[in-house]
Amino acid sequence: VRTWEHGGKRYEVPAVAHAAWEAPDGRKALILANWTTEPRTVTIHDARLGDAVQVSASDAETVTQSSSGGSLSVTVPKLGCVLVASE
Repeated sequence: VRTWEHGGKRYEVPAVAHAAWEAPDGRKALILANWTTEPRTVTIHDARLGDAVQVSASDAETVTQSSSGGSLSVTVPKLGCVLVASE
């Protein structure tokens, strides 16, 4: 969470926003968006993703990664996004 004050008000916003969905064919996916100027490492805990996921970052190639019961850590690049999708 990033916190700052402006005009006498305090603001708190998550550094990484997220959204999840299911495709018509049953695959699950999660998008992570980092609006800060520093890379952020995020740990995902979601058994619905399965044991193998594809990770696509805005600054890298798509890679297949193993997850342990739906748990894995990914680094979201600064001012970037990552798509995590079940295979």
